[in-house]
Amino acid sequence: VTGSRGRGGVTGMLLGSVSLTVAARAACPVIVVRGEERNRQGALDQVVVGVADPTRSSAAVRFALREAAARGCALEAVRAWRRPAHQHADHPLIADEAGAVREEHASAVLTDVLRDAGRDHPNADVRRRTVEG
Repeated sequence: VTGSRGRGGVTGMLLGSVSLTVAARAACPVIVVRGEERNRQGALDQVVVGVADPTRSSAAVRFALREAAARGCALEAVRAWRRPAHQHADHPLIADEAGAVREEHASAVLTDVLRDAGRDHPNADVRRRTVEG
């Protein structure tokens, strides 16, 4: 569990973010809690979980589902995808096709991980999102 000062803007970009670096490089689930305690009371409308490696994301998704259920809020599961750098990305038709294939794969991974991890929470409000990045 890490915190975040939420510097944002140019200051945040120049100084970097320990929480984001830890989350990106950790070999285990990481929780980033943002904002001050007084601002978090009753303001939670969703829990967000990133789905990276499908073989290791189930634990994080199960944890996020439990947290969302305990807080009575939705879970947003996010999986990022990238266009292949080595293909002819300068041609719009080829780039769009490659992107569509990658996005479909990301969506399929989300479906599989959520199905497996969500068996104990069949009525959970789960929102799925794939993003390029």
